[in-house]
Amino acid sequence: MSAAPSINVDATALAAENEAASKVILALLRLAQQSTLYADNNQAQKQALEICASAVAAYSEASGRNLTIFFSDRAVYVGRRLLRANRNTYAAAEQLRELLGRMGVSQITIAHDVPLAELRAVQAAFGKLLR
Repeated sequence: MSAAPSINVDATALAAENEAASKVILALLRLAQQSTLYADNNQAQKQALEICASAVAAYSEASGRNLTIFFSDRAVYVGRRLLRANRNTYAAAEQLRELLGRMGVSQITIAHDVPLAELRAVQAAFGKLLR
């Protein structure tokens, strides 16, 4: 009878990891989109950086590892697992795949404790690409 609770715990943990992965995808896309809208010192830019860093930390906490996103031709893998999310998140992942593909990037890895300065550099790269 003790097997049932572990299945529920595993399902709950996977659901939390999937939710955290979705939030990271959306936060990264927001970071990219805002890179052309605001100046670097704008409050919205700072907020987007903080939200992204928080989403990465939450993913790492839920999964127990640093964030790695791999964009293949037909799928998106987050932490070596197929992305499981709603349509909006899949659309965001597709936009990210396109943006990163234009930079020649198919995989991105972000440490759980990423400094805001490093996320700012990613945002600047998106800004240069989109301008």
